[in-house]
Amino acid sequence: MIISQNKFLNFINNILFGDNQAIPSYIIFLAMFYMTTNLMCDPLVFRQLVLDPILIEHHLKLSCSAFVYPIDCITIDAIIFLTNRRIASIVILFGILCDGVFSLGLHYVASLPFPHTLSNSTMLNTVSVNAIGHAIWPLWYHGLLANLVVSILEIAVFSAVFRRSNNFLFSAAISTFITLSTHIIINDYPVLNQESNVWEIIISNSLMTSSIMLTYIGIMYLITKVIGKLKPSMITKNIQNFY
Repeated sequence: MIISQNKFLNFINNILFGDNQAIPSYIIFLAMFYMTTNLMCDPLVFRQLVLDPILIEHHLKLSCSAFVYPIDCITIDAIIFLTNRRIASIVILFGILCDGVFSLGLHYVASLPFPHTLSNSTMLNTVSVNAIGHAIWPLWYHGLLANLVVSILEIAVFSAVFRRSNNFLFSAAISTFITLSTHIIINDYPVLNQESNVWEIIISNSLMTSSIMLTYIGIMYLITKVIGKLKPSMITKNIQNFY
């Protein structure tokens, strides 16, 4: 039994630390940041808002998740750039798993019976949590395949483009744009198809995510540059691993 446990622990250790080196603290921070924004996207899908752009007469009605989802893609690109595709894949898989646990937990809480007496404010909060809880679990399992597909696509496209261009900004922009476009096609429409103005929301989401994507990429690029100055040998090693 002890030998079997040691083999299992060695197996897990090889998955997480294939080179027998601990993951740097800033990679753990990026992984936690990725999971945070990943969880933020769930309730924000159901919160819509209207923007009135200065140069456009038409109102943009979009989902608030459009502000957050591009960060997921760019954070994964940064993790690939700073480590490798294996670490990025592990972060994505754990992110999807944590997302599922969060969604199922909220769904279960929403199914619990109400207390006999509640104040008006507490009742309003409880009803709001229940409304999100009942919707968020189907959102996760209906979008599970789409999330897996776009995550694999993000890793593959960024790695392929970066191998040829050796430019983080360009590689992140191309991979994020392709990933977002694919996500809209295979996930956004099935989730929002009950809305009367589904295509208006999808187009607005696309315009917004495209416009803020470059800002996020610039910020993440500065972060990788700072880390590169702190650990230049590691950045050089990871760039060499692409070839």
